[in-house]
Amino acid sequence: NENYSLFEPKQDKPQVPPQREIPPPATGFQLDKKLRVLLMSLAGTGTISLLTAPLTTSQISLQLSVLIHKSQFTKLKFEEARRSLLNLPKDFALENQKPFRPPVYTSYSQVFKSLANQGLLGFYKGNLLGLVHTTANSWLRFALISFADIFETKHAPVSPMVMKSIIAVIGSTLSDILLHPLLAMQSRFILQNRLPNFAIYKSSIDFIRQHRHNPRELFQGWQGHLPKNILMTIGFINLMADRPKEGFLLANMISILFGYPFITIIRRMQSQSSIPGMLPFRYNSCTDALKKIIREEGIRGLYRGCIASVAVSFFTSLLMMQTSDAF
Repeated sequence: NENYSLFEPKQDKPQVPPQREIPPPATGFQLDKKLRVLLMSLAGTGTISLLTAPLTTSQISLQLSVLIHKSQFTKLKFEEARRSLLNLPKDFALENQKPFRPPVYTSYSQVFKSLANQGLLGFYKGNLLGLVHTTANSWLRFALISFADIFETKHAPVSPMVMKSIIAVIGSTLSDILLHPLLAMQSRFILQNRLPNFAIYKSSIDFIRQHRHNPRELFQGWQGHLPKNILMTIGFINLMADRPKEGFLLANMISILFGYPFITIIRRMQSQSSIPGMLPFRYNSCTDALKKIIREEGIRGLYRGCIASVAVSFFTSLLMMQTSDAF
């Protein structure tokens, strides 16, 4: 009863392959996804740096304000000590220099009032150097830590978490030391903001020209990067171990609190110089600076400007959380 002969095979219904969605033809120049996200991240970092520059300037200005105690000086000696904080000439009248303000800030309101007298540039001078340093440091840290991961083995004598922490500390410290002069430039440009007409360094080229015969001065305080990164890694890893995503914001801010005393020490040692307007040579080493700051200013002296630093870290961490999933 079949309708086909024995010599003609039964014809099955042809199976139509599933249709694939054909992407529209590319028009113009298209970037790789990672590169596109990276550029977006850099643009976001630049925007945040622009918005938070007044906070960064306030933070570093407070860090570089060396407190002195009036009880230790007579009125005349106190004025001499106050003048010596910035290596100023003896005939330099502190009160008569407008818009100059005394080199010691004790609050954020004093910083804002002083810098506001110099106009908008007072809040932004030196922050472009900070942005360049942050970007270069992030790239270099990532490269060094990625390279160090090659040496991580399953049979390491320590746990994987400890091994990753050691690699992070070593990579971060090497990156910080290599880029230390760039951080020193930012510190000195912000320190000179409190001087009339930004009188010390006119530009980055002028900065390099003035220090071409004494480059070692730009590496002062480099020893502080190792203890700083150890403390910051301890604060970060402890919170990230159990809550890798939820604890990211908190971990970043806590790590700042752990390492901030050495950030202050590094900033002050970077700004020591015989050049008028910079901090005079006073700290012989990071250990000596730690002892003197605690003895003369207390623990609070190590955390001057910390609130602004934590706020900047919070906004930067939010940006990193938005872009991390795209990689």
